[in-house]
Amino acid sequence: MAGVPLPFICFIGDYDMRIRPAWMDLVLQSASLARLWVYCIVPLGLLAVVFATSVAVYLINSNLAQQKEELKLTGSKAVASFDHEMTLRAYSVQAMRRTAEHYLTGRSQLTIDPTRYLLKLDDRQGYTLSLPPGYQENEIGNISGAGRIPTQNSVTAREMAMTIGLMPLFRTATSRDSDTAWVYYTSKNRFTHIFPRATPEEFFYSDKSLEYDVYTMALPHNNPQRTEFWTPPYLDEAGKGMMVSVAAPVYEGEHFRGTVALDITLSKLTLLLKNFETENFRVYLYTEKGEFLAGPANDFGLHPHKSTPNILSQQRDYLVTDMMLSSVPWRILVATPHFQMYTNALGYALPFVLVVAFLFGSVMLLLALIITLRKAQEHSIRDSLTGMYNRRHFDAIAERELTGARRDGQYFGLIMVDIDHFKIYNDTFGHQVGDTVLKAVSHILTGTLKRPIDMAFRVGGEEFAILTKADRPEQIETLGHMLHDAVEEGHLDYSTSPQGHITVSVGVTTLAPASAAQSIAELYAQADQALYRAKNEGRNRTICKRV
Repeated sequence: MAGVPLPFICFIGDYDMRIRPAWMDLVLQSASLARLWVYCIVPLGLLAVVFATSVAVYLINSNLAQQKEELKLTGSKAVASFDHEMTLRAYSVQAMRRTAEHYLTGRSQLTIDPTRYLLKLDDRQGYTLSLPPGYQENEIGNISGAGRIPTQNSVTAREMAMTIGLMPLFRTATSRDSDTAWVYYTSKNRFTHIFPRATPEEFFYSDKSLEYDVYTMALPHNNPQRTEFWTPPYLDEAGKGMMVSVAAPVYEGEHFRGTVALDITLSKLTLLLKNFETENFRVYLYTEKGEFLAGPANDFGLHPHKSTPNILSQQRDYLVTDMMLSSVPWRILVATPHFQMYTNALGYALPFVLVVAFLFGSVMLLLALIITLRKAQEHSIRDSLTGMYNRRHFDAIAERELTGARRDGQYFGLIMVDIDHFKIYNDTFGHQVGDTVLKAVSHILTGTLKRPIDMAFRVGGEEFAILTKADRPEQIETLGHMLHDAVEEGHLDYSTSPQGHITVSVGVTTLAPASAAQSIAELYAQADQALYRAKNEGRNRTICKRV
């Protein structure tokens, strides 16, 4: 630097000091932002992705489980509805069979001689019934038979008169369900009485009728118990398409006379199924042997023999529930495509995933989610009807509370409370009123507990449990009596009770700190025994037991 003026040197140094902080600050800021991205933003983003993915998986699984429950629920509803509908038709046939046998055995009198109104049809080698005086077309069916016209007062004539006596029941069956195809009686004596009234051109008896399932399944050697039965599907010879029949044999004493039957078209069964179909669920009806009866076009190879009744199973690309009907030898299959289930589940989870991805940096959103999860956890330990702790929470904390009582040298109490005659009350007044009583009793019980350490649970339908600790066993037993008296003094109306109001039976078991180790299950059994004793000794009382 020799020969350079000092002021110039100072100027250079000053210039250097003024220029370098600017670019150095920029470098430092960039480095800081990079570190912030690496150390803060990226982890938060990854955390949000993991969180969103975890919640999405949870929601997808929850929705899939919900869809499976809806699948089973749809099957249960369809089964209940079909059982109801088919039971009504079976009852109609039973009533026809009993009435027919009353007429045949003379316990009910017949006043009409149908042979006076039978017309011989030579071209059909048989006869048919003209409309008797006083009857309208819609009041009586048509009798057609093979061979000669029966003579007056013959067994066949009396049997025909019996079928005319059945007309009110035939009309009732068809008026209750306008989709009923036919109601009819087929006789061993080679005639049929069919309703609604059909012309000989529409239907005329032939001996082939005695070969159909609706008749042969009623024969004594095929049906020794004389019970009503359902036929396999068949094609109606009168032109109403495929159908099934519910039928019953008719006897005169020990003599088989014929069969009475009611027909249902398969198209009617399909209409009944449509009440339970949704955008996602298809409902099918099969016979017990696996014959297709009703439902949408069977275009993907469902078969009941490939599934287990009342258990979800997979057939090809479908999830299927298969449920047996109790009133008929049929089974209902409800199916939904796997692809549709996963599409619905993804659609259910996607909005939440998008919201989390968009707001992952929001502390308020995270706080709201935490609060929501805490509320969900609280709901998971509460009984939805009464608001008390549920059995799940009881199982989770009871052992811990017992351990705490031993550690603190306190007596531990388990009190069981059961509402007396609650099933009768429920059956008499209905489940809604029963739910009101459960809520009222639970309110009384929780209101009686004054200490935070006393915890009440609903552990069964009408059964409650209280966990408590005390320094003396008498305190626990006194609490049991207080709970009983509180319900007694509540005077909840129950007109069919001997007391005129709701009462409870209480079983109390108390465990001393120095007692031999016992589990909650053992204490529960002891309390349950005390409760059982209270029930056996007349209910509306408290029984205490020390262990």
